[in-house]
Amino acid sequence: MRARLGNGLEIEREHRPDLKASLQQVVDEISLTSDRTVTTSFDLDDAIVCDDQKISQLLSNLLGNALRHGAPGTPVRVTASSSEDSFQLTVANDGTPIPEALLSDLFKPFSRGDGRAGQGKGLGLGLFICNEIAR
Repeated sequence: MRARLGNGLEIEREHRPDLKASLQQVVDEISLTSDRTVTTSFDLDDAIVCDDQKISQLLSNLLGNALRHGAPGTPVRVTASSSEDSFQLTVANDGTPIPEALLSDLFKPFSRGDGRAGQGKGLGLGLFICNEIAR
């Protein structure tokens, strides 16, 4: 099954019995570029109808942000679970919470944080893309 979100993001939905392997691959690849620990907990026993490439992109964006913006020396936690009619993916880190004033624009295109040093020079599209995939 194919679906198009808005004017551009195309989703390919298929039964994915191996989503756990796709998620673990993303974690393994991103972990190679960081000295931080990433812990995982995947409870994905059933096949999931999804676009595994888009879910992998979503995880990559969220995990990259969590590693970049979390407290140094603390682990980042990735959990995924599914049931008959839902899929839940969580990426969590320790550190300073996102300021309340930034939350309303967080998932808008070209939106960036407060410009703290070390945040990188991204375009501000990562969380917008995550939001589009999740929708």
